[in-house]
Amino acid sequence: MWSIVDDNPAGVTLHFMDEDLDTGEIIAQERVEKKFSDTGKDLHKRLEKAQVELFKENWPDILENSIETESQKNEESTYHRSAEFNELCKLDLNEKYRVEEFINILRALTFPPYENAYVEKNGEKYYIEINIEKE
Repeated sequence: MWSIVDDNPAGVTLHFMDEDLDTGEIIAQERVEKKFSDTGKDLHKRLEKAQVELFKENWPDILENSIETESQKNEESTYHRSAEFNELCKLDLNEKYRVEEFINILRALTFPPYENAYVEKNGEKYYIEINIEKE
């Protein structure tokens, strides 16, 4: 989802666990194609599938302890807190957005059955989803 909002590459990483959050040695990585028509749910499904495949491909080498790892590069990492997600969901009707930025926010937050993106008007909450279809 954040790769859509931040316009970063999407991908999956298989890594060892250590005492910190997402800092263990990297076993393997794979980029996942991101399409302009993707919603957060669409991309999430492809990322899940890629993660399972990456694990299956590397499991025999993990069992044999015959893998080469590399350290994570923290300067290349991104991290978002849940509070940032909550802030992103509430759209301000008075805010000015670039069209692409606004579409990307709606794409990322479209994740049925969850109601994520919303606006408040006259004391009522309205949920918004987007559907983009290629000609």
